[in-house]
Amino acid sequence: MFARQTIKTSTWLKRATWIFFGLMLAPTACADVTVMPIGYSRVKGDPPEFDTWRYPLAQRIAAENCGIDLVGTLDGLDYGSVYDDDHASLGGYTTHDIIGQLPRVLRRIGEPDVAIVSIGGNDLQLGDRSRAILGRVDEIISILQCAHSEMVIILEQIAPGSSHAMAKDRLGQFDGFNSGIGDLLAQRSRADAPIYVADIRVGFTQSMLVDDVHMNADGAAHVASVFWRILSDKVGLC
Repeated sequence: MFARQTIKTSTWLKRATWIFFGLMLAPTACADVTVMPIGYSRVKGDPPEFDTWRYPLAQRIAAENCGIDLVGTLDGLDYGSVYDDDHASLGGYTTHDIIGQLPRVLRRIGEPDVAIVSIGGNDLQLGDRSRAILGRVDEIISILQCAHSEMVIILEQIAPGSSHAMAKDRLGQFDGFNSGIGDLLAQRSRADAPIYVADIRVGFTQSMLVDDVHMNADGAAHVASVFWRILSDKVGLC
């Protein structure tokens, strides 16, 4: 009687063990990868006055069904269709503004997996020197990596404004800034927290501007394609 009960108990324990490990190994639903676009008016957009690359990027993400969730404390704009419109960008933002606002943004939304940082143009337009701006971009990187030590960061090498708006000395500062973005990648990128550079200057033309600094739909589509290639090919999100 005792021996038979021992056998029954042993069999039950084996079954329970297999059930437990089966539950542990069962596939679970994967959470979307969160991507935060952060920056200034070129990121925010203001249609129909000027466009944002967030809209064509969100369309591509949805079409490819990649499991990417754009996040931020703000949303919009109206393009006449539903799209993932979350972001953390405002017109007129400088690197000073991002440094001041970023900790609050991260407290509200949590730590995104990827940050697309498009900033520096307003600083340059205001006459700030590229070296000082790059020092603040470096500080932005530190804030992001402090929040999430393995965050992927994409830094934009910005396209200049119109030839009318770009005086020769200002164009030199733009070139110095973009070169310095490449240097930051070399200095700060790590295997477990990579930094990528999105050079939107390649293929960008003056016809993609709707005014001295902002983009039309062609410019927005061009920038979105650059970010898409990095997210899909380098980060491996799709």
